Amino acid sequence: MRGYILNNVDAVTALASEVATGGRLNVNNTITDILANCTITACDQPYNVHASAFVDTTATFEWNGFSTDYLFYIQEGNNPVVEIPVTAQTSISFDTLVACTDYTIWVKGICGSDTSNFSFPYTFTTDGCCTNPALNLDGFGTNELTVSWNSILYASGYELRYKPEGAAEWIDTLIGISSPLNITGLDTCTTYELQIKTICTDSTQGFGNSHLFQTSGCGACYDLTYCDVVGANASLEWIDSIVVGWNTNVSGADNGWLQSTDIISTFKPGLTYPIALKPGYSGTAYTEHFTVWIDFDQNGVFDATDTVFVNETTTTVLQESIYIPTNAVHGITKMRIAMNGTSSPVACPTGSFWGEYEDYCVYIGEDAGFDENQIEFSLYPNPAENILNIICNAEIAETKVFDQSGKLIISMQSNNSKTIDISALSSGFYLLQITTEKGIYVQKFIKE
Repeated sequence: MRGYILNNVDAVTALASEVATGGRLNVNNTITDILANCTITACDQPYNVHASAFVDTTATFEWNGFSTDYLFYIQEGNNPVVEIPVTAQTSISFDTLVACTDYTIWVKGICGSDTSNFSFPYTFTTDGCCTNPALNLDGFGTNELTVSWNSILYASGYELRYKPEGAAEWIDTLIGISSPLNITGLDTCTTYELQIKTICTDSTQGFGNSHLFQTSGCGACYDLTYCDVVGANASLEWIDSIVVGWNTNVSGADNGWLQSTDIISTFKPGLTYPIALKPGYSGTAYTEHFTVWIDFDQNGVFDATDTVFVNETTTTVLQESIYIPTNAVHGITKMRIAMNGTSSPVACPTGSFWGEYEDYCVYIGEDAGFDENQIEFSLYPNPAENILNIICNAEIAETKVFDQSGKLIISMQSNNSKTIDISALSSGFYLLQITTEKGIYVQKFIKE
């Protein structure tokens, strides 16, 4: 084809030293030349050789070609190639293939006294090997798993064993089983390791690879399927870090959607907890729109009753609060934090937008929270540039900031606002000390 194109160029003297062709491409001349050299007597090789029906040791093979008659070639393993004439059709069937054997086939076209080149080879392996099938999870409950597998041609039976993941001993080995198989009496919210073995008359192997499946009952965050986040572009702006309750996660950019299975915080119904959200930018600091949902009724949907706050905006750090309704369902549920760079976020976006979403698990229950004598103390954001926020579940009587040498830089009495202006500090490491009725506590922070 390259020759047809280059041989039909219209020579242009001015282009001789400018382009590789030395002139202007002439498509009409190229096509005319190709047609002139095309002959209907050419014996082209067959193509698209494939298996149209393949069951156990029977198979039908088909191909496309330009001839009426063909030569079909088949090789069993490393045995000699067998040639079979095929007249007036483009398919051939076999019902006597050898089980568990590798085969290769080719096809040639017959053109009078001539034959074409071989087609590309097609390789396959017949069924009948005593292999262990893969296990598929068909269903699960709080105390049961249902698994299935594809049948093995030569199998006379199957065995399956299972145990909790990481356990030393197998709970049970089930024999005389068939697919699908329901396994009952399992523990709630537990990952189980399953292995299957195919029993054959003369070639039984050991148990196969492990498959891990989990029973339900872990909570809505793990058991339910929530809507996807589609279309997020976090190349310019993203959720950089969050503080929920007294727990911090610095996530950075996560390609638009962070799907965490970590329990980021625990909540007690009827109480209010702090939340702080910090956006990150690759350049310009844009105004970000934040909305947060918690699936309080644990129905797998972020609806209006699950909205914590809607469309709060910031360019730096957003500080809000989370109120846990007294009728919130107890257990582990899903929290979704949404950030959109141009408009109010929706729970299940489907179109392109600038920003990022993050999903976490949270626990709601009467046993959540902290002992009344325990203090939770963290700083946010950290590193910080201008304002440093103190998150603490105790009243602060005094706040002090020391540099690395121990020199006192800032001292504040009764810091009920729980914020400190550090814009005048030089970049580097500092220590922040708070005094509460429960004691004195120190945290390190970085001034950017």
